[in-house]
Parts: sequence; C-alpha cells; structure tokens
Amino acid sequence: MKYSQFITQIEKRKIASLYHFTGEEDFLKRDALNRLIELLVEPQLRSFNLDFLQAKETRSEEIINLCSTLPFGSGKRMVIVYEAQRFSPGAKEGLLKYLPNIPVSSCLVLISGKTDQRQKFYQGLKKSATEIDFSFLSEAEISNWIRERVDRHGKSITPSGVELLQEVAGNSLYDLANEIEKLDIYTRDKNQIEAEDIETVVGYTKTENIYQLNQAAGEKNLNKALHILEGITLSKGKETYIIFMLGEHFLKLLKVKISPGKNTYHLSHLLGTYPGYVQQYQDQAKNFTPQQLEKGISLLYQADSDLKSGKMPQKLLLELLIYQLCRL
Repeated sequence: MKYSQFITQIEKRKIASLYHFTGEEDFLKRDALNRLIELLVEPQLRSFNLDFLQAKETRSEEIINLCSTLPFGSGKRMVIVYEAQRFSPGAKEGLLKYLPNIPVSSCLVLISGKTDQRQKFYQGLKKSATEIDFSFLSEAEISNWIRERVDRHGKSITPSGVELLQEVAGNSLYDLANEIEKLDIYTRDKNQIEAEDIETVVGYTKTENIYQLNQAAGEKNLNKALHILEGITLSKGKETYIIFMLGEHFLKLLKVKISPGKNTYHLSHLLGTYPGYVQQYQDQAKNFTPQQLEKGISLLYQADSDLKSGKMPQKLLLELLIYQLCRL
C-alpha cells in the first residue's frame, strides 16, 4: 500500500492492529505516524498509551507485554518500534509467532528502512501486517505534495511558486516542510504564497545564516552570534521572523531538556525534526538549565512585543536580545 492509500484508509477509520512502514522517505513515515497517533491516542493519555522503542535494544517479550496490556482510559495503546531491521534473530522469531495475535485494543507499528523482502522475517511480516511503502517521491509527486502541504496551512501557492520552492529548497521533504512553515508565518496576512515571497524567505534564510544564528545562540557563543547578526541585512518583517525562529529553537531545546531518557526517535517525533538533527539539540540543551531556557523564551516573547511597539531601534533590540540569550 502507498502512503496516499494509507491516508485514505485511516481517514475512513479503517485501522489495522499491525503496520509495517518500510522504505526510504522518513518524512512521510513521520507524517503518517503523527496522523495515526492523533486518531488513536488522546493527547492527555499519551504518557500511558504511547511507547517508542528501538529494535536493537528491545526483546520480543517487551513488545508482547506492551501490546497485551489494555490501554488506560479510552482509545488504543500504540507501540512504535524503529529500525525493525535491527531486531535480534531471537526477537524476530518471537515476534513472528505473536504478530497474528495482536489484540484489537493495540496498534503496533514496525518501522524499517529499505529491506530485503526475501528474508524470513519480512516474508512472515507480510502475512500479518499491513505494509506501507514509503519510497522517495518523483519530481511530479513532490510538486503535488508541496501544494497539499501548503493547503494544510490554509493557503494556496502559485505554479511559479511551486517550481521556485522546489528549485531552491531541493527534494528533501524535511527541508521543504520547514520552508513552507516559514512561508506560512511570513505571509500570515495573505492567502496565497507567491514566487517573490519564496525569494525573500528562502533566499535570505539560506544566504544570511539565520540557521547559524540559532546554533550560535544555542552554543552560547556570543561573539559568533553577534558576527552572524551583523551579516544579516535587516528589513521590514525580517526582525519578527528572526525572533520567531530563535523562539522555535529555544522551545525545542526546552523540550529536549525536560525529556531525559527518551531515545532519538521519540525526541525526533517530539521536536518534529529529522532524527539526524536530534544530537545537535541534545548537545546545545546541555548549555542551559530548564529555568534558563524558560527565561530565554520569556525574553524572546518580550522582544517581539518591544519590536512591535517600537521601544528601541530594531538592530539594537536584536543585539541586546542575543546578548541576553548567550548570557543566560
């Protein structure tokens, strides 16, 4: 089954007890997983009914016990296991015997990369699981995906905008989703995203190091952060955007800080980011206490308010903000 077919199925609430997500497009896997979680597990019950595991660290007995436990309250229990290709031989044997008997009160999702379907484990898995293929999208499919993603933000995008966004942001769905999120914020008073919006937002975020500014602030490297800020050409609307992006970054650092013990994939889901980026957030979170991060978010909120009221020159306001964040 393809991703689009899976989405159609769950929108009709046709939900299986066992899924195998396979293929190379990790962003679509995460998106599909998020939709499934939203349908099956109430937000206030996720600490009880939602488990994230890594196959290489997990025995089959642990998965069986979790799936066999009735969910707390209403809804279902969800068990998500990443890197299923890394199960030990013993775990694979134990799971193959159990998988046909998963209770309807649970939903087990096994997530793999590209797999050798000739192996006994995957042959057996095919008989019990609903398998969803997450292959890389074609150029045409990515264009359609961009339109659909923009539509989910309640906006439309011009054909030239689609073409330009794909050209400057590439075919990584993680990167495209991030740019669409930024464009949604930048065009908050507009219903349509146009090519010139993309030139402004994607252009300066790539060439003027706003990402690097976030990193420097997270590292508490004041000299580097001020040097990067000096190189950013300020213009109407950009200061608000810089503060917003810093706020997003510090909020993610806080989420990491207050989530000790969670594995990479759980944090990836929590942050809404590619698993490969999680280590950067973990490293930077070590530079702060939870209280310092909360204060930083408060400073960013106050700076946004001061910017809108025109209390001080914009450049000075941003320099003071960077100083305060790096000295937390």
